[in-house]
Amino acid sequence: MTAGPPPHVPPPVAALILAAGRSSRTAPRHKLLAPDAGGVPMIARIVRAACASTAAPVIVVLGHRAAEIRAAILRHADHPGLVFTLAEDHAHGLSASLRAGLAAAGPHAPSGVLVCLGDMPLIDTPLIDRLVARHRQDRAPATVPVHDGRIGHPVLWDRSVFPALMALEGDVGGRALIRAHAGRLATVPADAAIHADFDTPDRLDRFGALGASQGDRPVDPPRPGVGEEGARPGRPPSPRTGPMSKIIRTEPNAILSKVVEYHGFLFTQGFVARDLTGDATAQTRDILAQIDEALELHGTDKTRLLQAQIWLKDIADRDALNGVWSAWLPKDGAPARACVQAVLANPAMLVEIMIICTK
Repeated sequence: MTAGPPPHVPPPVAALILAAGRSSRTAPRHKLLAPDAGGVPMIARIVRAACASTAAPVIVVLGHRAAEIRAAILRHADHPGLVFTLAEDHAHGLSASLRAGLAAAGPHAPSGVLVCLGDMPLIDTPLIDRLVARHRQDRAPATVPVHDGRIGHPVLWDRSVFPALMALEGDVGGRALIRAHAGRLATVPADAAIHADFDTPDRLDRFGALGASQGDRPVDPPRPGVGEEGARPGRPPSPRTGPMSKIIRTEPNAILSKVVEYHGFLFTQGFVARDLTGDATAQTRDILAQIDEALELHGTDKTRLLQAQIWLKDIADRDALNGVWSAWLPKDGAPARACVQAVLANPAMLVEIMIICTK
């Protein structure tokens, strides 16, 4: 019997969850960390809904208080398809978060991206699935939910619009692009949740009263050993299969991850300067700033460094490197280190640094 052609597998649709803002309107409380009546932080609700949907990967864009938000998500909405990325210029507004999310989605070659706001926790999985299905059916520039004649969130953008999204500047989303494509939008009927955000103190108080009765799934306490790699349901985790044994990859692509976290240890990629026009001193400063950012994202800092591997294009730059390195290190906190001369991937690269750290 001759086998038929393989079934068509549609390209993925990525979900971008924007969680980089300062939450200034609800200060001193950060709205994304505020719990509902069941103790689930606002940001975890929308992440859970996205992770249970047909959208994948789910990419959370972090910025302000990145480590706290990441930790809150992992406590309540951990999922193997979850990816974290950092919008380093998040202070420049919503457009910066969009660019960071689209860059992280790029290696997955999605046909579209669903842009979700972290402060809209009433968005549910069935709505996301309907948006994804309609996008795959029509491939309109944007697929939008509509209630009472008004467009809401989230919006699913086709990849044909990615260049225009990447070109946005300032604290603006895609409203102008919605207007530009008004005659070509695909719509999905929805309820009032698509207009419900919680970005004022009064609304945040109302969010705190929400729970399972408002449509959220009940929060089940985690059972030891369930869902961990190598663990069997109903058995307590062994030291090698407990929660700390989960491998967490930050900003993975086809060939590497920026950071891999395992058993409380962080293993980084080799960092090189973002601006390669500077000398060894300038490039080292830039690399160490990137390492600080990566460690902060993972809830640790340079006082926890264990080992560093440093490659120099020219070993004669070792004194310049050491001047910046020694000023950056905490007192009495020098890690084990190797420093060698090597041929780097780009002739303009003068320094590359990789570290191992603990939390």
